[in-house]
Amino acid sequence: MRCSFVGENGERCPARSFLEIDHVTPRALGGNGETENLRVLCRAHNRDAAERVFGREHVEARIRTSRTRSSRRPHRNEPPVLPAHFSQRQYEGEKTSTTMASPSAIGSLAVEASHVAPEPPRSDDARKHVRAALLTLGFRGVEADRAILVINRKECDDPWRRPIEILVREAICILT
Repeated sequence: MRCSFVGENGERCPARSFLEIDHVTPRALGGNGETENLRVLCRAHNRDAAERVFGREHVEARIRTSRTRSSRRPHRNEPPVLPAHFSQRQYEGEKTSTTMASPSAIGSLAVEASHVAPEPPRSDDARKHVRAALLTLGFRGVEADRAILVINRKECDDPWRRPIEILVREAICILT
């Protein structure tokens, strides 16, 4: 796999390391996480694309903020702890909604409910979406099929009931 950036001269960037997934239409401007809106760029071209959209000052400020936050973690080599599943928010929202809530708490639950992940797709649809995402990102069909087979062998009840975003990330980790 390599950077998908093509210069004005028609040559594709040869970078094969420090690859990042970029949103063609940035999420901050209404872009989504669908495969049609994703591309693989090297770190330099990803930053260049961000600077074209948001400006160099904004990008540099965000990088500084991110570095400051990561330096505050107690164990810098350990990744931050994330919820096991995106629907964790939904579960926590249901837990709090069963108790008596004040009017201000109800307003915050309404805001939180707008961020709950949608119902996961059926297994066959999920496999098709993951395969399409991998092909769009530049993986070959054989590689995509291999990642799908590895996910099929997972020890959980139904690995394909998880959100597509998590499945695509897992497939990329398998292949890289």
